[in-house]
Amino acid sequence: MQVTAYYVDHSPYSLTKVNKIENGFEFKSINGDYVNSETNTTLTIKYLEGMDYEITFRNDYKTKGLLVSTNKMLVDFYSFEFQNGELFLNGERMRKVKYVRK
Repeated sequence: MQVTAYYVDHSPYSLTKVNKIENGFEFKSINGDYVNSETNTTLTIKYLEGMDYEITFRNDYKTKGLLVSTNKMLVDFYSFEFQNGELFLNGERMRKVKYVRK
């Protein structure tokens, strides 16, 4: 299900309902380093507790991530989608920036 909100003073945005995380999901299974060879950047994901993760964009920038479904995480103003050992970074002006697990 997808809902789009329209406003007169800024751009519209859409919200999409995601599937809930199933019992027995191995939260540590997405831990690791993900590399984008085009931009020569690495993202590191480390499970903390509950649905919370620590995300390292650079060695000097750490933030928190919230797993909202078995294949989607919200991180600051970005979302991560996990598919077959790959991570796709989505943001306001970028879509499907591919990171491959080391």
